[in-house]
Amino acid sequence: MGMLAPAPRTLGREAEARALGEALDRVASGALTIMLIEGEAGIGKTRLLQDALQDARGRGMQVVTGRAEELERTRPFGLLAAAFGCASSSPDPRRAAIAALLATHGRGDQGPITVTSDPGLQFRTVDAFGDLAEELAVSGPLVIGVDDLQWADPSSLLTLATVSRRLAYLHVALIGCLRPAPRVAELDRLCGVLEAAGARHLALTALADRAVHDLVADTIAADPGPGLLAEIAGAAGNPLFVTELLGALLQEGAIRTVGGRAEVAELALPPTLRLTILRRLSFLPDDTLQALRAASILGSSFTVTELSVTMARTVLELSRMLAEAITGRVLEDDGDRLRFRHDLIRDAIYADLPGSVRRGLHREAGQRLAGVGAAALQVAEQLARGARREDAEAIGWLARAAREAAPTSPDVAADLLDRATRLMNPADPGRPHQAAGRAGQQPDVGRPRRSRRGSLPWPAGPRPRPERGRTRADLPWARPAGGRAPARRAPGAGARGAVLGAHQRRASKRAWLGKHCP
Repeated sequence: MGMLAPAPRTLGREAEARALGEALDRVASGALTIMLIEGEAGIGKTRLLQDALQDARGRGMQVVTGRAEELERTRPFGLLAAAFGCASSSPDPRRAAIAALLATHGRGDQGPITVTSDPGLQFRTVDAFGDLAEELAVSGPLVIGVDDLQWADPSSLLTLATVSRRLAYLHVALIGCLRPAPRVAELDRLCGVLEAAGARHLALTALADRAVHDLVADTIAADPGPGLLAEIAGAAGNPLFVTELLGALLQEGAIRTVGGRAEVAELALPPTLRLTILRRLSFLPDDTLQALRAASILGSSFTVTELSVTMARTVLELSRMLAEAITGRVLEDDGDRLRFRHDLIRDAIYADLPGSVRRGLHREAGQRLAGVGAAALQVAEQLARGARREDAEAIGWLARAAREAAPTSPDVAADLLDRATRLMNPADPGRPHQAAGRAGQQPDVGRPRRSRRGSLPWPAGPRPRPERGRTRADLPWARPAGGRAPARRAPGAGARGAVLGAHQRRASKRAWLGKHCP
């Protein structure tokens, strides 16, 4: 009795489902339609999106869909590249060409050439996504569905805003799901652009009592009694919470059905949802739980290869360990990656680990991923989450990841350097400069000449001292004077700022990176 069947229908969202159906009607008649679905985790955003996309497929419409990942926010254009299937192995030359643009690396007379260090390449990439979407829409109605926009990379958010303007008069629907938090500036700007274009906002709230009653009845195949409904009231109308609480009750054998009426026995439930979810998972074998704990360190989704590296287990062993989790609907297999059925499940497992154990697992994962040549961004993320103050290894990887990200995503690079700086000794006045120096220390290019202070030689001119309480972007040597770019910033930084539409604060960070992460 420990496993629940998925609810056969979406309950309590009739008005929202009707609004999405009407949006698809407008697409069929030749009008751009934009829908934003917002609500807390587990409230039903993804289910509504999936139902709408299934409806679109049933109408013969083209569907492009993708989901952002929390630990992949540093991958430029990652959300859209995955949604549109832009890979070098794609049989579609248009998609393969976009993948080639994203992978462009080279050197010019004035430094490295990548998709954003060269304004022309960046414009071509954004335009290429727009061209692809436009060509698809010209050939027939197109529906673009993107989930978890709060985790999307800045480049994808920028491109979505640009594409929405280009597709204004075509048979297109753009449906986006997002949580109220976290909200980054780039997401706020995208929402502003979409709302100006006529986007309709659907804010999902708690299910009504009748919908909760029907959800419980559908899930346990019996009419719920008043005692059971009183216990379920603790889920506050959140569909995921409802199903997880039901799962815990079923697992404990607390639900008794007599004459078609289901009631709950006298049994104390875990006091929090986290404990409820953990109790719901207690039916799994110990080795499966061990694998899930290790997987939670990698994020809400992961590859079996990544887990194999971090656990030092063979893929064959893991396939046996994870089979129970997939059967029990704790994990879902989307073909390329495994993902937790919901972030709340992953969060409950992750939060159940003692803090010291989490840090140790992150550090060990980072070191093992580094040993097999994983991307610097992935290694840095793991080491940073397991780092303590003055952790030289984590600082070095964050700076290296910042250096690699700087040409393609200056905002990401600035944030990585911020994190590296925060790990340094707060009494060291040269923290930003040391971070920049570390960012230039790539093993394959040799060691640069170092100053006596341990950082890279400072550019000509007086070296300013940061003031306590001021961020790097607030410092005078990082802020354009009179609204003009610093004389020494990287070539093309002004154009890059125009393309990304960043505020002055972000532009100043990019200018600083242009100087110190060449």
